[in-house]
Amino acid sequence: MGIGSAGLFVFLMPKWGDTKLAMYDVFSVLDRSSEVSGKHSGVGDGSVEFADVSFAYPHCPDKAVVRNVNFSVHAGQSLAIVGPSGSGKTLLLELLMKFYHASKGEVKIGGVSFAEFSAKFWRKQIGYVPQRPVLFDTTIRRNMMYSKADVTFEEFQTCAKLVNLQEIDDWRRSVPVDGEERKRLALVQALVRNPRYLLLDGIPSDCVKPDVIGGRTAIFVSDDDAAIMQADSIVVLCNGTVVHQGDHQSLKENSGVYRSLVDSASF
Repeated sequence: MGIGSAGLFVFLMPKWGDTKLAMYDVFSVLDRSSEVSGKHSGVGDGSVEFADVSFAYPHCPDKAVVRNVNFSVHAGQSLAIVGPSGSGKTLLLELLMKFYHASKGEVKIGGVSFAEFSAKFWRKQIGYVPQRPVLFDTTIRRNMMYSKADVTFEEFQTCAKLVNLQEIDDWRRSVPVDGEERKRLALVQALVRNPRYLLLDGIPSDCVKPDVIGGRTAIFVSDDDAAIMQADSIVVLCNGTVVHQGDHQSLKENSGVYRSLVDSASF
């Protein structure tokens, strides 16, 4: 071993202990048993139900963000979740994505407890567009391929036209940095897989039309009253609790909370 190699060895020795600790942390995560490894592989009648669901973040277990949430949506129907900012709307979608487990109660799909479904199986059934969509800094085509590896340009164009992106005639260009077009592309990315369910957060009103939803079960969060009025059913969330569920007209007549949200446009 030369002087240079010896010097490098002396330099690296103190870091070896840190490396071993880091490797231990990595392998401890890889060896961890999944808590979402259920084996159920059917969605029954396709309905979605929240049954007395409460949730608190692990670092603050005594402070529930949503409490005793109850609502249901039949297969093929659309449901809008509305409420003041901070009421827990996005969290309900995140629970449906299996990002978190309910602290109390349970979510049911086709009458079957959510715990019976693996995250891998369930997420294959879903097209999810979050509030801030994640698209990679590459071409539109490659982003579509992350959703469906063998997607064709014709499939892309069909879905793009549904969400009013007809002007895209070359999917080899880069995705837009931000803005509404990016959100619409994220929805196209979800649609090319032809999912059974759509979970949409903050989507434009023309993207929840029947020809876009296409008979799927759709649950969406929106502050656009034009989008909300198109839903088959609306859940009104306030301070983490469902206060009403119904259609637009019945809620305007019977829910003071919903009426005030509509009048002030403060969804």
